[in-house]
Amino acid sequence: MAVSSSNQHAPNKATRFVGVCIQRLGCGLRANFTLRNVIKHIGTEMKYQLYDSTIQKIDVLRLAKRLDDELLYLRDAPNEYSTFDENMEVEYLPEGVPVPVNPEMVK
Repeated sequence: MAVSSSNQHAPNKATRFVGVCIQRLGCGLRANFTLRNVIKHIGTEMKYQLYDSTIQKIDVLRLAKRLDDELLYLRDAPNEYSTFDENMEVEYLPEGVPVPVNPEMVK
């Protein structure tokens, strides 16, 4: 996923964070989600409120099913499992094709 959000201290600038969604909590106006990515060999997690007014855009870049609901085990996994390019673009699936299951197993 990629989240573009504005910064309250720099009104005309937006930041984009790309990562895998490792957790989604809550419902309604209190819903939030956590994205994880490894940037410069440091694991980085960003927690967003789903209905935050500073979020400008949420993009699903790659759609894949996982066998687990939460991917918190990626915190202890090697960096290669949660590293994504910051300039990653949207990968479109043809219409009618089922969502692929991610066969990748964490060591």
